[in-house]
Amino acid sequence: MNKRNLLFVFALVFLASCNPSKKLTDTGSAELMKPNKVWKSLEDNKENWNSYSSRISARYKDPYTSLSFSAKVRAQKDSALWISISAALGIEVVRAMITPDRVQVINKLERTFLDSDFATLSNQIGAPVSYKTLQSVFTGTPIFDWKKNSFYSRTDSSNYLFSNTPFEDSSAVGLNAFLELLQVSISDVQITEQRVTEFSTNRTLWIKTTSYTEVNGRSWPSSMYAEASDSTRTTSVQMRANKVETDIVLSFPFTIPEDYAPMR
Repeated sequence: MNKRNLLFVFALVFLASCNPSKKLTDTGSAELMKPNKVWKSLEDNKENWNSYSSRISARYKDPYTSLSFSAKVRAQKDSALWISISAALGIEVVRAMITPDRVQVINKLERTFLDSDFATLSNQIGAPVSYKTLQSVFTGTPIFDWKKNSFYSRTDSSNYLFSNTPFEDSSAVGLNAFLELLQVSISDVQITEQRVTEFSTNRTLWIKTTSYTEVNGRSWPSSMYAEASDSTRTTSVQMRANKVETDIVLSFPFTIPEDYAPMR
């Protein structure tokens, strides 16, 4: 797996692994909410967690590679995101540490490391990613940085749909901008899909959550799919989260060995 794909894997594990949503009271019916109220419900989820831990089983696929792996994920709000990826027999092959201004990865198989920032990460995976982006997904809020009342909305039979441009004319975004789409379930007001497309490069990042599990009064993803594509290739990760724990004391062990070489 090359450097671009390695960064893609751990970025998407973070993006899709934890997406908490406050448990809502069952009213017995799915009454439609106004778009601003839906948005406020998503924004309110920013503060309903302190720490997160889970184990993830995953399947990675690109045009040339298909492999399975497991991962441990830990997060401390506003502070750090940590991931450890293991291959067969539970042997750790990759470890990553992300803070608001730093991206660090060590590849134990190749004895290499990356010590960089989010500009590099965004360039490598072909989509704009920041610490705020990742934590927004962790807190069950949109990955898009929309201004209040700057979005378009509508509903279908089971979802609220949001976009940064009119649904009837996506070209209004402009060639050098991003098309951003968000889908929220009407029944439980949980984010089910997010998609961002860069028109100038024909790159798309798509994140879909297909099922949730309840832990400590919150709903957390138990099954998810993440995909990045452009005009030449599609790369994807299918994931299932297990052993989810929240609001616990965590450690974040990470050291770059002195004899490791920079990733190329």
